[in-house]
Amino acid sequence: MHNEYINILWHLIYIFSFIAIFIPIFCFTSYYYRKQRNKKKISIKIKYEKIIFEYLIDKKKNIEFLHNKFKRNSHKLVILEIIDDLLKNIKGEDAKRINDIIISRKLEEFVIRKLKSRFNYNKQKYLQLLLNLKCRNLPTDLLNKLKKNKSKEIRIYSIILLIKHGKSSLTKEFFEYNHFLSLWEHMNIYYYLKSININSNELNKLLYSKNDSVIILALRLMRLLNTKIQSYDFVNELLIKTDPQIQSELLRLLAKHKFKDINILIPKLNLYRWEDVLTNFSRLDYANTDIMMEYYRLSENREIKKHILICIYNNIQGGKNDIVHFANQTQNIELKELSQNIIKQKTI
Repeated sequence: MHNEYINILWHLIYIFSFIAIFIPIFCFTSYYYRKQRNKKKISIKIKYEKIIFEYLIDKKKNIEFLHNKFKRNSHKLVILEIIDDLLKNIKGEDAKRINDIIISRKLEEFVIRKLKSRFNYNKQKYLQLLLNLKCRNLPTDLLNKLKKNKSKEIRIYSIILLIKHGKSSLTKEFFEYNHFLSLWEHMNIYYYLKSININSNELNKLLYSKNDSVIILALRLMRLLNTKIQSYDFVNELLIKTDPQIQSELLRLLAKHKFKDINILIPKLNLYRWEDVLTNFSRLDYANTDIMMEYYRLSENREIKKHILICIYNNIQGGKNDIVHFANQTQNIELKELSQNIIKQKTI
């Protein structure tokens, strides 16, 4: 019995000794090979960058020059990453020459093959690369399948590709959209679709969606793309929405288009504190001292009046000079006192 315990003890010692030796060796080896792999990838990328830049700078060099340099048919992902960065910043003849590389190296076909592969677990990356390619053979069926993916990145990139290439529309994809759209998704939709002609009717139809995040997207796109609301009767319906972002984006859109009854709407923005509404409004490019003073005259609350004058002082162009003027006038004693107090507070 005693010998059995001794044997078990020795076995445990052997096991722990093996683990103590093996784990550090395994970790070091993994780190070394990962470092070498990254070093090799950087070296390959630098090599291809030099070749592509030489091709772009020297207009006498044709596509055959690249064929001689790109002797191997591998490293397509590295070439694609370089091209993806270039296409974000170049246009004209250089963009055409880059497109010649894409066609000659069959890079578009490579990306689509990767997207179709069952063993590719980084579809998001390849969809992002596809967004900057002209994509002569858009895999419509595959994208229609991917737009139902659990990943919001894969969903949104698939939808953008379909809309960008005329295979779908904003209304078709988002009117009955069941997922929440984040700010990240909003900005990607704007970034990739701002260059195409988005129909104003589509954006106005999205205002009737049951998804509040879609309404916010529509209001943001309308403001960024300088599109007006077609029916101002619908404004009051938007004001009763429970999402304060809808009210905020609606205010910014109406202010941009100098909506004549915006003074009537401001008090209806009941999901924000009055002070917050006025502060946010005063930061808009379209706000000025005259508009802010209209709210001042409408209010009977001394604290609100003081807050309006602070907004003018802090946020309105030329506001400091206006407050100094109010402090020196004698027609309105309350305005004079409030302005003088603000100047004292700001100069302490």
